[in-house]
Amino acid sequence: MGKHTTELVLGLIGGILGFLFVIGMMGFISAGDVVFGTEGSETSQDIISSGWLALLFSTVGIIGAAIVKSKRKLAGWMMIIASIGGIWNAGLFYLLSFILLVTAGIMALVRK
Repeated sequence: MGKHTTELVLGLIGGILGFLFVIGMMGFISAGDVVFGTEGSETSQDIISSGWLALLFSTVGIIGAAIVKSKRKLAGWMMIIASIGGIWNAGLFYLLSFILLVTAGIMALVRK
């Protein structure tokens, strides 16, 4: 295998799973709003806004994984920032992605 393939795979899986889990989180919140008749409530809007930010961070993580073979340090920091931003905005919905992205980011920074 080539250099930094592990970081590439972990980062891609982490970013893609983050994307899927956050979309699920936003759908779960939206479905709950419909069922309980709380559409447009301030809390729901805050959660949906946080979900969009978490999707942005997932995208940053995927981009970081994609460039890990050419710009290792930048990619490592991008994945670490994406993991922190994602867990901050999506909470436990982002936990698996957080673990994968932070692991890939640290590996990218530490490995030669």
